[in-house]
Amino acid sequence: CYHAGVSVNMNYATDGSGAFSRDVLYALTNYFNYDPTTIQIYTFNPDNQTEWINMVKTEIDAGRPIYYSGSSSASGGHAWVCDGYNDNNELHINWGWGGYANGYYAATAMIPSGTSYDFSESNDMIIGIQPNQSEFKHLWVRQASGFGTSSRGIQYISAVSNRVAWAVAFDGSGGNAKVKEYTMTTDGGATWKAGSINPANSAGFAASMICAIDDKTAWVPLYDGTNGGGMIAKTTDGGKTWTQQTSATFTKPNGFPNVVHFWDADNGFCMGDPNGGYFEIYTTTNGGTNWTRVSQANIPAPLNGEYGVVGYYDVIGDNVWFATNKGRIYKSTNKGASWQVYQTPLTSTAFEIAFKNSSEGIIYGKENDIDKFYRTTDGGANWTQFAPSGNVYTADLCWIPGTDTLISTGSNYSANKMGVSYSVDGGNTFTDYAPFYKNFQFTNMGASPNGTVWAGSFNSSANYGGMWKKGASVLSANFTVNKTTAYRNDSTVVFTDMTYGSPESWEWNFGEGAEPAIKTGKGPYTVKYTTYGDKTVTLTVQKGNDIHVYVKEKVLNVTWPSGVETNNSDNKLTVYPNPTNSSVFVNIAGFTKGIIDVYNITGALVWTSGTETTEGKIDVSNLSTGVYLIKIKGDNGTVATRKLTVTR
Repeated sequence: CYHAGVSVNMNYATDGSGAFSRDVLYALTNYFNYDPTTIQIYTFNPDNQTEWINMVKTEIDAGRPIYYSGSSSASGGHAWVCDGYNDNNELHINWGWGGYANGYYAATAMIPSGTSYDFSESNDMIIGIQPNQSEFKHLWVRQASGFGTSSRGIQYISAVSNRVAWAVAFDGSGGNAKVKEYTMTTDGGATWKAGSINPANSAGFAASMICAIDDKTAWVPLYDGTNGGGMIAKTTDGGKTWTQQTSATFTKPNGFPNVVHFWDADNGFCMGDPNGGYFEIYTTTNGGTNWTRVSQANIPAPLNGEYGVVGYYDVIGDNVWFATNKGRIYKSTNKGASWQVYQTPLTSTAFEIAFKNSSEGIIYGKENDIDKFYRTTDGGANWTQFAPSGNVYTADLCWIPGTDTLISTGSNYSANKMGVSYSVDGGNTFTDYAPFYKNFQFTNMGASPNGTVWAGSFNSSANYGGMWKKGASVLSANFTVNKTTAYRNDSTVVFTDMTYGSPESWEWNFGEGAEPAIKTGKGPYTVKYTTYGDKTVTLTVQKGNDIHVYVKEKVLNVTWPSGVETNNSDNKLTVYPNPTNSSVFVNIAGFTKGIIDVYNITGALVWTSGTETTEGKIDVSNLSTGVYLIKIKGDNGTVATRKLTVTR
């Protein structure tokens, strides 16, 4: 019962519990291995009762029970099992109440006998529930996008590798809130961590899209949809902090950044709507520390009322294309330094761009409420219309890099154009990955160079929904340690593996002074340290060709035991000559091994042996006149202090 609840993100209250039927659909196939090629959900239409009853009979005759749900404004919602029918075309209902009220009911009257409940509205049923005989595996797996606010849709995805991806959100609730939130993963989507993009002077702004180059560094164009103006924001610490890059000005009222792209840590371009009479395009060679606006002479003039669209661009090598609302494509072959423009057959609409290589590409737009597709074989100069067959969806189009596979996604719930399909013939024919996916919304996509593809959706909570992934699960090394500080030779430090992805091998390096220093197994392992200071621990895991190395710095600080400082009167350590006036060195009689530190009267460290030494000698040549404290840390954990007076 617990696993069933978790699988559908069940909401619990003192007077009941509930979940969405479409979440049941996914849970049955993904977690309980029912066949996703047969399972489907249908909504009851009272005008088509005969068709509905016939579907029920087909399922029952095949020995397949039916998940059935309904609601009413007075009774709320409920889900139950339909497991039979009779000659009067009534359905046998098991309400899930220990047999109470079970019996035959008309499809139009789901009113449990002996109760005041009425579940006759919004009736759905899930059919085709059978064991996964085909061994069909989910090609697209749902992930939790991490956003704390529900109904966050995915605006744009930047897929860096099969492990690392970033995304920005929009308000999918219908409230049109301005959202500048990101989410990112470093473990292939097993976990997504969300946060806010809050550089200075960005109140009331929203995110256009995002471009990342690794798990630390990303850029986001932010725009003010009310007053105009915008900025490029950058993070170098994995999203913890964001800084405005002020030389890409995007001044209001006409400034509006649509796109930013980086080829590496240094070279990038960004583009905004016309400002000052021409498109506001910048390039950089130092990561955006300095942006240089491309001169008007190097950018074809915009048409009257022409502007760009957030995130509508593509990059292949040094080639860049971006779309405008007038059906034109601006193209650069030198990373944005200079531009040319082509008119597509689309003349009055913005459109999606998807290039396979520097020559072949596809655009999609809607004119007069008609979907139109065009392809080019010369890099965008000329376009030919074509009509794809099959289910081609229009939320986004994306090529998997280096392949012939073109993916389309759909998110239009009201028009029942949801799902995900693919083409391997240049877009002529599209095939659904499975009819099962037509019950779910897929928004923008991001494809990594490794071939892993993420597609956005809408979340229910931070822990449920909002992202889809196509691609193998990857290893993600991780571990915990039971304490953050320890004493030297403390044998209670335990490292526990927390790796995601079922590795086949582990290799631990517990760092300097560790006993044991290295282990090759899952653990957990108990480790002690014979040296002091911050420790860095490395865990390497492998499964087949998938290797992940996780380095955690300052995971543990090894210190001297507190409360064991030696009483000076009882200690046999003696500093001489003391006082000293002309000596270069002073010595410590009785010293055997340890670390020696010297502090001035203000508590500042002025000399140290650095590491353990057996030489009881202190260099005082650079010490000025004054009183100093010598702290002697023995290898047995004791600490002794001595006063040293220097006169010059």
